[in-house]
Amino acid sequence: MKLGKHLEGTPDEIKSVVRDIDPHVLEYLLPEEHRRVALPWLLVPAGLFVVLAALVAISPAPLKPYRVAITVIAFVPAVWLTATVQHKFKSGAVSGIVAVGMLVILAFANGAVTLGQLLDRAKDLK
Repeated sequence: MKLGKHLEGTPDEIKSVVRDIDPHVLEYLLPEEHRRVALPWLLVPAGLFVVLAALVAISPAPLKPYRVAITVIAFVPAVWLTATVQHKFKSGAVSGIVAVGMLVILAFANGAVTLGQLLDRAKDLK
């Protein structure tokens, strides 16, 4: 029996290697498409982005002067999440949808575009 490129032997030998050396050895031996992305790598940047976008959208009076800085800082979790999605799905289309979606959310939060304007532009695309 052959497992990946690096491990060959009987099923019992492979089980003992996995049990004795490292129970997570299969993560290193399996091809990349079978690897998982841990949930915190998706939730942490998404949560940070939501919090920062909400701060921009409903910023209280003392935070008004810092709206631009908060918006720029919001790009960090946006890029982080887009990179994680690209690593997970290996699809430029999915990553592009995530990136554009977050840009639209920031545009709404800053008041740069309204829902009506966005719908009018979507009608013009037809």
